[in-house]
Amino acid sequence: MSRILVLLMMLFTCSYTHGQDFKKHELKNRHKDKIISIATTDSLFATSSYDRSVNVWDYTGKIIYSYKIAEGKINSISFIPNSNSLLVGVTEMNNKDIYRYAIKCLNSLGKIEYEFIDRRLVQDFVNISFEKNVTGVRNAIGSIKSTFPEMNIKKDLEAPQVSKEISHIELVQSISVSPDKKTIASIDKFNILKTWNQNHEIQSSFKILNNKKDTKIYFATDSTIFIEPNIILNIRDSSAQIIKGYERYSSIPFKSAIYFHFNYNNDSRQEKLYNLATSHSKELDLNNFYTITGTRSNDKLALLGVDGLVRIINENGGLLSTFGKDRNEMMTFRGEKIRLFSKINSIGFSPSGQFIITGDDNGKVIIWKSE
Repeated sequence: MSRILVLLMMLFTCSYTHGQDFKKHELKNRHKDKIISIATTDSLFATSSYDRSVNVWDYTGKIIYSYKIAEGKINSISFIPNSNSLLVGVTEMNNKDIYRYAIKCLNSLGKIEYEFIDRRLVQDFVNISFEKNVTGVRNAIGSIKSTFPEMNIKKDLEAPQVSKEISHIELVQSISVSPDKKTIASIDKFNILKTWNQNHEIQSSFKILNNKKDTKIYFATDSTIFIEPNIILNIRDSSAQIIKGYERYSSIPFKSAIYFHFNYNNDSRQEKLYNLATSHSKELDLNNFYTITGTRSNDKLALLGVDGLVRIINENGGLLSTFGKDRNEMMTFRGEKIRLFSKINSIGFSPSGQFIITGDDNGKVIIWKSE
């Protein structure tokens, strides 16, 4: 009986380290709160946190510089390819009131090199656009105020002021840079996508209709942007390709394919790898795996599951590696009992595929190295 138990334990352990080729390289606790996002190059990576800071590191775990705001939130980060310049989307606040939404470029010393200011905005347009997008929120606040007057709900929402030199009229949720580094794209929570030139001047703006609360963007070519979950936008002629049937998914573009994954609804339960050239999709069997976010290198995808494990797949959807386990707890997710193996919530893949960075709910950063 004891031999059988040992064999069962070995099988259980192996099922969560299958093909593992990433080993824990460094563990750091340099953030005081949950990690929000991770950006990478082949020589550096950056982490942002709810502690209102950004740390830029090398892959030995040394911090190159830190950038912190006194009040507000770091919403998004992205490196300019093949450089040490980091783009940061920030919500600036003053005495707990939102002051402005801005995109800043930090140089290799962590100093603000320049900002992206949309100088085409006029206040009347901002007022109308803002009102159109917050009507539902405004009505909800009014209802709560009247129902629960004792809660002392904060005053009504106010439109951003153009005089404060803003980048967007809502928080910047994603930033991407074109392969030739000549164009930068950003998208806010109202799903207004903007493009900027090398002189950090506004070029164009688009209203994205994708019925998605959280949207990430990725340059596919110098002139096309993939917009979650299923839109490919040509920013030169304003044409768009929509991949039908995937409106309720989350997604990650990957080489000539798109990985469509779970988005907290039953319609997105079966995860798929969609081939752009053939329009063929392949359903993936990852042992009842719920992907909550992902990241890519030049030739692999890293997927983070709700169970806290990281799974590496190749461009054909083949499972290469599973790792990240530091606990074994039970949790309920969508009415289903599943095991929780870590509190990892953010991941980043170096372009070469040599390193994976993970961040967790407690601000812990781990560098994993391919071996």
